[in-house]
Amino acid sequence: MTPAADLLQRLDAALPKASGRWLVCCVPVPPDTDPLAWLSARTDSPRVLWRDREQPELIAGVGDLQAPTTDAADWLRGAPEEVGVFLLRPFAPGRLGVAVAPTLQLRHSGDQARLVGILRREPGAPWRPERLRALLAARTSSSRSVLPRPLESAHTPTRHGWRKAVTQVTDAVSDGHVEKVVLARRTVLTMAGVVDPLALLRARLRGAERGFSFGWIPESGPAFVGHTPERLYRRVGERLDSEAVAGTRPRGGTPAGDAALAAELRASAKDRHEHAVVVEQIRAALHPLCGSIAPAAEPQLLRAGPVQHLHTPLTATLRRGVTDDALLAALHPTPAVAGHPRASALAMIADLERHSRDTYAGPVGWVSSRGASVAVAIRSAHVHGRTITLRAGAGIVRGSVPADEWRELDAKLSPFTEMLFTGILTT
Repeated sequence: MTPAADLLQRLDAALPKASGRWLVCCVPVPPDTDPLAWLSARTDSPRVLWRDREQPELIAGVGDLQAPTTDAADWLRGAPEEVGVFLLRPFAPGRLGVAVAPTLQLRHSGDQARLVGILRREPGAPWRPERLRALLAARTSSSRSVLPRPLESAHTPTRHGWRKAVTQVTDAVSDGHVEKVVLARRTVLTMAGVVDPLALLRARLRGAERGFSFGWIPESGPAFVGHTPERLYRRVGERLDSEAVAGTRPRGGTPAGDAALAAELRASAKDRHEHAVVVEQIRAALHPLCGSIAPAAEPQLLRAGPVQHLHTPLTATLRRGVTDDALLAALHPTPAVAGHPRASALAMIADLERHSRDTYAGPVGWVSSRGASVAVAIRSAHVHGRTITLRAGAGIVRGSVPADEWRELDAKLSPFTEMLFTGILTT
């Protein structure tokens, strides 16, 4: 019997005696089951993927229990721990995005894997298992996609436009109008064939350092996948963890070279100032929502693939009744992806960037009855047909040099561009 058939049998046995609002059925699957291949084969519904930076479990989900785009934690109150909502919001503050509670999940952690089916009903209403049954009965393909080669690429802005934009920001900093603005560049790759977004994510994850992995693949329209190093916040009970990530250097080709660049980053007055701005802004944003806030005494190093950042963890105690919506409104966008002061930085971004960020640098995460883990969706790609759209940002402050910042953008995009232009394929 296949795991899907086993789960369907357990579902049919549980339904006649099920009570309450939630029904969750689980069956084990072989530990060598590939979650990305399983998800690639499911094309009959929205698909999501999430893996926390600190947790080894990867969650691949299909289907949609129509979770609310606001107050997901209240909707989940009393739910079993397997139930969760995948959240994805645009960069533009205040706009609603995606909230998907997967009906069918494959959860994979180390040498254990399980298939999970979830039903939810309103009080007094009957169970409606038709959608879950259809997902379990659907035929799937076991084929894997190969990444096509790039044919051409285009940057927005161009190098000339980038120099002008950076100069306008540094002039505004000198005039006292703003302290920092994060400018983003869009790079559009036209590929030789249609791109499977999960094949792109698989290649991106090969050899990647610790981070948050995510994927949103709707039934139609652009998919969004990525592997980001940066946490927005984690909420467990009254405890809240956030972090400041700002100030960047490339990685060295040798341990000694890596250490030298790290020492240069730690000693850089420009980078330490940029980082301090982010720490102070996060502390100020959390102050009305928290009884205590404790940032680390000194910045640490966060190594993320081809770059390394200054990194300061912050721990706080939430006031009673603080919701995830309140936390998102307070923390997003951080100075690390927008600038400081926030309103002035966002105004300059709207004026200088000739492209929409869409969900790049927006909040992405997983909310369950146990808490919430939300990351910042950088190091990401939008995939639509034969097009891959990449974005990367650089914090522009006093002393920023356009050519140096352009090279920083190249380094941040290199986990995607190097594997595509050197012909690394999925296996």
